[in-house]
Amino acid sequence: MNKYDNEIIQKLRADWKYLEMDYKAFNREWRRLDDEEQTIKDKESIKAVENQRARSAAFERMYEIDKKCTALINAIDKLEN
Repeated sequence: MNKYDNEIIQKLRADWKYLEMDYKAFNREWRRLDDEEQTIKDKESIKAVENQRARSAAFERMYEIDKKCTALINAIDKLEN
């Protein structure tokens, strides 16, 4: 090997180190984005469950109101007859 070959090898090793650091940075960013995406999915899942619970509670309130209205209508009918 001559001096020129050694310089090329050193340059390639430096390029390799740079690419290795770039790859590690890419992996960190990729994992961060994956974690962020999972967090969003978890929050959406929690929000969906909360929404479903709220809908169930609203439906039950509507059902109770409907029962009371039916009872009032029946009471009025009895009084009128």
